[in-house]
Amino acid sequence: MSTVAIYARVSTEEQAMKFGIEAQLDMLRNFAKTNNYEIYKEYVDPGYSGTVDDRPGYQELLEDSLKGKFNCIIIYKIDRLFRSTRQLLNVVYELEQEGIAVNSVTEPFDTGTAMGKFMLQIIASVAELERDMFLERTELGRIKRLKNGLPWGKPPYGYDHNNNKIEINKQEAEVVKKIFELYCEPNSSINKVTKMLNDQNIKTKKGRNWRTDSVHEVLTNSRYIGDFYYNKLNRDGSLKKEEEWIKFDIPKIISKEIFERTQDLLRKRKLHHPGGNRKHNYLLRDYLFCAECGSVMGGTTENYYKNSNGKRYGPYEYQYYRCMGRALAHREHTKEEKKNCKMKQIKAVEVDPIIWNMVEKIITNPQTIIDSLKQQESYKEKDLEKKLKKIERRQAGLKKEKEKVITLFRKNLIDEEELEKQIQEINIEKELQLKEKQEIEDIISQKEKESIVIKTVQELSNIMKNRIKDISIEEKRELLGLLITKVELDLHGYLNIFFSIPALDEHVFGEQHTILRTC
Repeated sequence: MSTVAIYARVSTEEQAMKFGIEAQLDMLRNFAKTNNYEIYKEYVDPGYSGTVDDRPGYQELLEDSLKGKFNCIIIYKIDRLFRSTRQLLNVVYELEQEGIAVNSVTEPFDTGTAMGKFMLQIIASVAELERDMFLERTELGRIKRLKNGLPWGKPPYGYDHNNNKIEINKQEAEVVKKIFELYCEPNSSINKVTKMLNDQNIKTKKGRNWRTDSVHEVLTNSRYIGDFYYNKLNRDGSLKKEEEWIKFDIPKIISKEIFERTQDLLRKRKLHHPGGNRKHNYLLRDYLFCAECGSVMGGTTENYYKNSNGKRYGPYEYQYYRCMGRALAHREHTKEEKKNCKMKQIKAVEVDPIIWNMVEKIITNPQTIIDSLKQQESYKEKDLEKKLKKIERRQAGLKKEKEKVITLFRKNLIDEEELEKQIQEINIEKELQLKEKQEIEDIISQKEKESIVIKTVQELSNIMKNRIKDISIEEKRELLGLLITKVELDLHGYLNIFFSIPALDEHVFGEQHTILRTC
């Protein structure tokens, strides 16, 4: 009679799926009994990934194999040992040197035969492919987890994760409040706040000293007012469509008023104490982007001299915007696509007036915004609230339906195939309902945002209408930031303008693109 060892493993993600540790062990025990094997011991690793070898059950299995406690290891599937083909083949080779075979209950191979070794390599490669596909699917799982209100990733300073919930860390929350309070004091700065924190020996979440960038991250993090969206950015750093964002509710640490006041101070102090190339100010600094490679187009000033009749005149200053991705790539040999960017620099006098004329038109005639919004499909807030409540009731109903279907299966009134079919239908409807709910919430959020912008523009119009021709570049930039989120310039000289109110894109100025002459 052969003496065998039984090994079972599930990863954290697999624990919630249909074939767990107990199900694997039951199948392995039956297999051993059918083949008249004597089971030396059962080794299990619940909640461990197949990509690592630091698993207690697995390590004990190897130690006992070296002691000759058994001559065969039985597993449910080959990927229970390792997901990586290389790691799997290495451990099977080492076991083989000790005279120990590996046998899979669900896969047709036995390492004790030549054909079994060949089949092992094929199956192992498939297992590794499945692992790679699984990693791609984890992003979808992460998004679904967030949609269900469950946290993902490390909590920011001021918060902790506790039983799948985000909770306020009281000690850290007091520091967060202190950071905002210190910055809002007269003549304060991020450098001063950073120095105060370190002087008082207050540490970051990782137990380190504070840096100016970490303090700035706290001051600009909207999570502290309970406003957080996940899934906003693509892998290349570009912004996704707003309907793809996932709103995540977290407890507030500071008030919205303090946060908005802080953002206002950050903007003002940035204007009064600018860094980098700030000898000259540029209207579209931080707003103009290269459509070719996605990089920001920074401002630069060049001096020119003219020679006439033997005399030299100048210097004459010309301001330009140039693609920073292209400039840095040529200097530092960074990403190839940015190195090959063909975007030429453009004179500020060619692009600034076009954008500013649009802003001026809105400020001096705010009725334009109101009229454009009226042209859109109207939604009554009460109707939207009714739809939300209807969806919530249906969600509760779907949950009950799912419980009833599972009960029918447990009572053997339906088979496994029917169970999976009905659960799938319920899940599909649930996803559709959640999508509709998100769309309605987005409409409500957009309406609130639009009403705030309209009110602000109306107030500014009353103040600025008579002096808009005489305002400073700093004031122009503040007005620009209120109405425009981004401006893209392509190789052909077309401008694509993104407004804070989407309705302005089509209803205010007709075509979105304006032809420019690049130099």
